[in-house]
Amino acid sequence: MQVFAKMKQKKVLPNIRTCELLFSLFGVVNAPYEDSDILSQVDAAKRINAIEKDMVTNGIKHSHLSIKNIVSFIYVSFFT
Repeated sequence: MQVFAKMKQKKVLPNIRTCELLFSLFGVVNAPYEDSDILSQVDAAKRINAIEKDMVTNGIKHSHLSIKNIVSFIYVSFFT
């Protein structure tokens, strides 16, 4: 997230690959083998929402992989 924040400071626009990687990062933050709790899930969900808002602002459309990564986050967070 620090790199993403620096990109924004330097006015470097993210692309769909940047977003896919960030969604992937948060999709595994609550993997079943980790000690996760509802607070970490809420924090990850807030970050995903912020990335999606940034995508809308910059005119970036979801890709198959970005949607897959978000669905993985939802599945791991709420169904395992």
